[in-house]
Amino acid sequence: MMLSSSNTAAATVPATVTVPAGVASAGVTVLTNPVTASTDVTIAATSSGVTKSAVLTVNPVTDIAAPDASVTSVVDGNGIPLGNGATTLSNVATIAFAGTDNVAVAGFECRLDGASFTSCSSPSKRSALAVGLHEFDVRAVDTSNNRDGTPALYTWFVDSPPDTTITSAVDRNGKRIPNGGTIRTNAITFGFTATDNLGVRAFECSLDDATFTVCESPATYMDAGRGSHAFRVRAVDTNGFRDATPASFTWTR
Repeated sequence: MMLSSSNTAAATVPATVTVPAGVASAGVTVLTNPVTASTDVTIAATSSGVTKSAVLTVNPVTDIAAPDASVTSVVDGNGIPLGNGATTLSNVATIAFAGTDNVAVAGFECRLDGASFTSCSSPSKRSALAVGLHEFDVRAVDTSNNRDGTPALYTWFVDSPPDTTITSAVDRNGKRIPNGGTIRTNAITFGFTATDNLGVRAFECSLDDATFTVCESPATYMDAGRGSHAFRVRAVDTNGFRDATPASFTWTR
């Protein structure tokens, strides 16, 4: 028996099917393909010059499965990767993301810090971020307009570095020394402090370009020798970020 389909894009049948002798009918498998609208397909069977046909309606599959989005990477403005919940000094973040769906992903919607979702594409660059915690949500939208019911969430914290100030410099006799001044004793003591948005954890000091080492205020230096000297101090905040512009003081003995 010869078989045919009037629309092979919607439904296909085998070219032939064998009907055993003494049997009035035989089963045949019809393979259907996805369609965007209900489509009538005529399936015809011809045997011994006689053709019989039937109409098969192929309906589009109703897609109710939601897509799923995931954040694949986040880097700050310095190109440093940020883990979920990480802290950075940069006020720029570039977020890359992807989505999966049983049919196809049509696009994405994003929001920052609880704002309304808007259409977006990967990667999404966010600039001029304020100091503090930030939350980025992204959800996928599929070709049936289904939205991801559980958007991917990524958080990070924008920190600011501490700022260090030298508050005093006095010689062995308790005489105040101005920055760039001269002392006549063999000792000088520095007082210093710092500010930070979260808190200062420690200080690091350096004399005459030596390696920075942990120190406390007040810090006294003895027998630095005659000539010009330079003292630098930087604060370290609770996230481990250091003052990039240490406070400095110079004097001559």
